[in-house]
Amino acid sequence: MRSSLLLILTCTLGVASTIENPTFGQPETNCAYSQTAPYTTSTCPVIGNPLEFDIQSISISLAGDTVSATIDFNYGGGQSLAPFMDGGVQLQPGDLFFYSSSDPTQQNQYGVALTSSRPGSQNSFIAGDLYQIGGAISLETAATALGDPDAYYRVTQQVLMVDNAGTPNPAATGNGVNVAALGNGASSAEYAVTVQFSAPTGLVNLFQSGSIGVDFAAADCGNAVLDGSAGGFVTTNASPAPEPEGALLMGLGFGIILVVRYLRKRMSRAVN
Repeated sequence: MRSSLLLILTCTLGVASTIENPTFGQPETNCAYSQTAPYTTSTCPVIGNPLEFDIQSISISLAGDTVSATIDFNYGGGQSLAPFMDGGVQLQPGDLFFYSSSDPTQQNQYGVALTSSRPGSQNSFIAGDLYQIGGAISLETAATALGDPDAYYRVTQQVLMVDNAGTPNPAATGNGVNVAALGNGASSAEYAVTVQFSAPTGLVNLFQSGSIGVDFAAADCGNAVLDGSAGGFVTTNASPAPEPEGALLMGLGFGIILVVRYLRKRMSRAVN
């Protein structure tokens, strides 16, 4: 006999949420950098030149299963997001990561590649596509990406996805990476970088608590990082309705027939 589900329905209302960086554009003074945690003083959250690394905000929207993300940030490689040199080290943008905001470990579960190449991976990623982290796809830290023990950066920051077991398969195909000029880098970020894709069920499920964790490093040195929960998302779930098994339906049918016959006999006796 067969038991199946008649209905599984998830409905997500269109909602947008933004994580703001409260220190964006503020002067950095009396900076002291270190190669060990916490890596920099509280007055200098950006390690290096803020005009090349600082992140202003990350906006996330969810409508149905369509996720859009816009990152407003400064980047030393220009609007093309090309690699650039800083202190003799070549840098590129980090990937955008998502995690469950209810997970105390804040383990990144999905990532969007902003550029295709990466130094620590044998295979390239497709810019704008979403990838599920795990299995063949792992994350590398800034220390691994740069391999320079003498530079100042957040060595333990997870910055890029890597795959050393064949061409990585996207969990969802995106619409590419759109980069638009925005501001002067001080009062507002230089660039607005937008990605959009239809999210798989696993990523949509991360929104079930009403918020989602977001993690992004402006460059793979982790010199500037914006990490936090984007909230306000509302989802509704209809509970699965089990299909009654055939024998149960037949039994209910016979029971109804017997009850009807009994009631008719009683009514007939009452009339006589």
